[in-house]
Amino acid sequence: MWFYNFLNIKHSSNFNLPNKKIIGGFLNKYLDNKLLKADYIRKSDNLWISNYNKCGIRKIIKFTNRGVEGNIVFGLNFDTICKDKSLEKELLSRFKFHLFEYSSVYFKNSDISLWNEFFLKKTLKKFSENELDKIIIDLNSLYNINDCLSYFKHQKDNEDYVTHYPNPEKILSFLKKY
Repeated sequence: MWFYNFLNIKHSSNFNLPNKKIIGGFLNKYLDNKLLKADYIRKSDNLWISNYNKCGIRKIIKFTNRGVEGNIVFGLNFDTICKDKSLEKELLSRFKFHLFEYSSVYFKNSDISLWNEFFLKKTLKKFSENELDKIIIDLNSLYNINDCLSYFKHQKDNEDYVTHYPNPEKILSFLKKY
């Protein structure tokens, strides 16, 4: 029965990946206004950043996609890391994540479908209505280095968490110096 219903979903047989312009239009429609109201700046088609706070922490939210799935990645960039020339060149960018999380790990069933325009619109709208505010609130709660250290402990204790580059252990060992 489920399979039959799946086949009858409007446009389900219309496999047609949306192009960059269409994706950007939907990101603008469903994410941009909320993020701009939360004091984020749209840096590119799929990247929003905050200004650095008094503790040198910048919040970043980015839409990524691979194949037929999209994902929202959200996290932090630290001004002190960007200024340390002893670190790898890639970490010195003010627009790269130092600590981050994938929305698909953070929220169950939050995948964004790129099967076609219909599913992109449906899933991105659902994400915007149900998850985006939670991400903004969580990022706003990370105001200082101690908050970030606690957040990392939360990540590390989560069995679904996947270590990534840059390794959070390395970032945190650097932050503990400050």
